[in-house]
Amino acid sequence: MTVTRDMEVADLSVAIERKAIRHCYIRVTSPGGAVRVSAGPAYSDTAIRALVESRLPWIRAQRERLQRREEAMPAEPVLSDGARVAFRGAVHSLRIVPGRGNGGVRCV
Repeated sequence: MTVTRDMEVADLSVAIERKAIRHCYIRVTSPGGAVRVSAGPAYSDTAIRALVESRLPWIRAQRERLQRREEAMPAEPVLSDGARVAFRGAVHSLRIVPGRGNGGVRCV
């Protein structure tokens, strides 16, 4: 059974998800840089708070990285020649290849 609740740590709202796992995992998700923690029953709220506080520099760096990526890329990319799209963590420029039948798109 999974139980989710929120906890305030420093200036962050952290979603705590209790699961039947042995370890504790911190994720920063996009869009918006939401912070989520998955923790097993052995972790107390105090231990989770201490872990998140110890990882605040990493969390802030991840949130800044996600924000820069979101600002650089439109929410829905325009698929035209020269458009820039994010794919597998990298930004690519598209080259539209016209042709009969099986034209295509190439990342350059």
